[in-house]
Amino acid sequence: MEEAQPWYDSQIFPNPNARLQAWHEVARRQNGRTTLGVLAADELKTFYYEAKGVQPGRRSPMDVLRWFWLETAAGEAIVAMRDHAAQSADPAMKGLATLSLVPRAVLPLLAERGAG
Repeated sequence: MEEAQPWYDSQIFPNPNARLQAWHEVARRQNGRTTLGVLAADELKTFYYEAKGVQPGRRSPMDVLRWFWLETAAGEAIVAMRDHAAQSADPAMKGLATLSLVPRAVLPLLAERGAG
C-alpha cells in the first residue's frame, strides 16, 4: 500500500502544526479558552449531513437532522459540548452553547428525548 503524501511540501514546511502549536497554546492561555472544538464540530456535522444526504432513499432535511442528533455518537458528543459550554462562567462560551453548536430546529427533538 502506498503511503499517503502530505498536502504540504515537507521540504519547505516540515510540519505545519508544529510551528503553530505553541502559538495556539499561548492564545488558549491568554483567552482562557479555545473555539477549536467548535470548528471541528461544524466540520463533523457537515461531513455527516452530506454523507447521509446522498445515500439511497428519500429523506427530508429534518430526517437527516433527527438521524444525526438522535442516533449518532457524534451528535451526542456535540450536545455534551453544548451542555458543558452552557455551564461556563465565560459569557462567550454561554453564547456558543445557545447560538452555535446545536441548531434551533433540533432543540425540540432533544427536549422530547430528554437531552435538551
